[in-house]
Order: sequence, then C-alpha cells, then structure tokens
Amino acid sequence: MSHDHARISTPEERELLLPFVDDVHAFLRTVLAGIDGPIVEVGAGDGVMAERLRNDGFNIVAIDSSEATAAAAREQGRDVIHADWRSWDGGGNAPFAAVVFTRSLHHIDPIDHAMDQIVKLAPGGLVVADEHGYELLDAAGAQMLFDAWSLVAAAGMSDKDAVAVADPVFAWEHRMEVEHEITPGHRLLSAISEIADIEQQGNGRFVSRMLTHALDPTHPRAADVRDLVIAIEDSRIAAGLLPAAGLRFVARVR
Repeated sequence: MSHDHARISTPEERELLLPFVDDVHAFLRTVLAGIDGPIVEVGAGDGVMAERLRNDGFNIVAIDSSEATAAAAREQGRDVIHADWRSWDGGGNAPFAAVVFTRSLHHIDPIDHAMDQIVKLAPGGLVVADEHGYELLDAAGAQMLFDAWSLVAAAGMSDKDAVAVADPVFAWEHRMEVEHEITPGHRLLSAISEIADIEQQGNGRFVSRMLTHALDPTHPRAADVRDLVIAIEDSRIAAGLLPAAGLRFVARVR
C-alpha cells in the first residue's frame, strides 16, 4: 500500500528550481492569455504555479490527488483542493475554459479516464500540458543524466547512489516503465488526439530539470551545477547532439 506523503517544496528547493518554474509560468501565461472562464490545474502540488497564475489575473482552481499535499499547501496559504481528476465532479466550477496538466498527466492511469473527464468538464476548452516524453531520451541523454546523478552524489550534493551504470538506456527505461509506470509521451499525444485537436506542440529541456530535482538545494554550489547542466543541455540540443525530451502541447477539445 502506498503512503500519501506531502509533496511540498522548501524555500531552498523553490529557489533552486526557479529557472524551470519561471519557464513553465511564462509558457502557461502566454497560451492561457485571453481565456475567459475558470481554469483547473491538475496536479497542482504545493500550489505555487496556481498562485502565480492567480496573481496574473487568471481564475484558477487547483487540485491535487494527494490529500497530504493539498492540506500542506493550504497550511502555507495556497488554495489547493484534494481531488482525483479521474472522478472529480468539478466542485461546482465546471465547465472549465481550460485544463492545465503540470507534469501530472503521465501519472494518471488509466489515461482514458483522464480524457473522459476533459470532455465532461471542459467541452470546447483548451488542454495545456507541460510534460515529458521519457522515451525520447536516447543513449546520449540517458548517459548524461545517469552520469550527472552519480557525479553529484559522489560529490555529496545528492542523496542518490553514486554508481557507474553500464547500460543507461536500459536503466532509464526500467526506472520509467517498471519502477514508476510512467505513461510515455507518444501515448499522451495519441490519447489527447482522440478528443482534441492539437494546436501547438514542442520539445525542450528535460535532463537539467531531472538533475536539479536530485540536487541538495542547501549545497552552496547547487545553483552553479544547475546552471552548467542547463547550458550543456541547451547547447547540445541546439547542435542536434541531445534529444529534447521535455514535451508541451496545447489542444482544443472537440
């Protein structure tokens, strides 16, 4: 039986993750511009993104499937409702003009239930997702990620195991498919295409974000490592040497 642990970031974690949060915020603010009506963020976590969007003037309803996380967010003054998107009735706020998934859609199983809810609670609305396609990470990407994880662990900057991974692609696929049972990006796109027309789709950073989540945010050099890995990933993606496994899309429900 799984335990419901609160997924609340510390001030130090929020500071370290700021470049990624700023990037997601800018993306959402742009694609949601002009939306007239309530917007639901699914998988809101500690409610930081919802709070930012509310400050931008959007009418945001934030939900999270973890009761502990939603409660902890409310204790910190951020309004997050405990609700499972697969069975939620909208809490009296539907129909929604937009549904936003912030790194949460790949966790919803079965994915078809998530699609049914979109059609039910947001007919004709936008679906916006900041996600990833883990299957896009090739040998170069998986090697960079696992080597970086091990190097920062060996340096005392992470609690991950400092091990030499002989086959990073196999280790990565096992982690995503077996240990975490994550829905791959192509399946997310296929599912959304069944109920909506995709208007925008793009790919971007992924490795640097995964590594940053593993860093000890209190380490004095954590931000330096973060910035270097961002620069390495961006330059290699631009040169065509590394896949962009971050996935974003905007779709309109039919």
